Amino acid sequence: MPSAFAFALLQPIVLPMGRQWQRNNSASASASFMRRAMRFAAMLIALLLPVHAARAADVTVGLRLAPPYVMEAADGFLTGLEYELVRETLHRAGHRLVPRLLTFSRLIEDFRRGALPAFAPAHANMNLQGCISDVLLVYQNIGLTLRQRDLLVENMQQLGGLRIMAFQNARALLPGLGDAVQGNPDYVEVANQMLQVRALFSRRADIVLADRRLLYALIAAPDSGLPAGTPLREHLLFAPTPYSVAFASAELCQDFNRALAGLRASGDYDRLLQRYDPHPLANGQQRGEYLPLLLPTLRQLRG
Repeated sequence: MPSAFAFALLQPIVLPMGRQWQRNNSASASASFMRRAMRFAAMLIALLLPVHAARAADVTVGLRLAPPYVMEAADGFLTGLEYELVRETLHRAGHRLVPRLLTFSRLIEDFRRGALPAFAPAHANMNLQGCISDVLLVYQNIGLTLRQRDLLVENMQQLGGLRIMAFQNARALLPGLGDAVQGNPDYVEVANQMLQVRALFSRRADIVLADRRLLYALIAAPDSGLPAGTPLREHLLFAPTPYSVAFASAELCQDFNRALAGLRASGDYDRLLQRYDPHPLANGQQRGEYLPLLLPTLRQLRG
């Protein structure tokens, strides 16, 4: 098989050389030359094939289910902004994504103990070994309240006395939050972020803290059971947070960075971002009123 593959690749070179040799030498010498040429070609291809195979190897990347970043259909089909960015970037680098779905805390734990070669989303503050890629996505964590409550929350100091529900590890990842909620018995963190929006709408929480895209995607989910059209208010308490992909392999990380730069330069990155975030937060916006303009778009993506 390698000889046939080698012949197909090197036929334009080997055959003209063979015909020239045949004109200048005997038939037996020509046949001997062709056999040696094909053996050489087979050896050359055998050496090159492992390199190609290594470049096209599957890459396991740990991800966590969190709309609109990673979503799983009933048949197991995956979609989502983060999933598709990782998949397309790896494809540009000559690799195939093999996703492994875990909880956010398990992603970090398994990567640290060497059971996971890569995961997203990763942040430099996680103090991980290996290589952190260039920024894949910028998250914007916000506070979200019911507009009807008319709560004044313009800074973290005003969180005191409120019933707060945040995402898992929020105190470690959001600078200043730990000090702001210290001693607040009504501050809780949850792994299941659907609980956050349900607690907000049922008034069991005064304010929820999470990524803006994720909150609105959860509200738009068909199984959320939340009333449509409820006016909400955004509170920009936190600076944008850049997230990347963590790799155990520095070489793979560098391949990913080059491919990600190409994805951005091609315009495909922005087109994918626009698909999942058609109404991004305006630059310099300090406090926003949320009306359900985004819900039809997100429900269409999930449906």
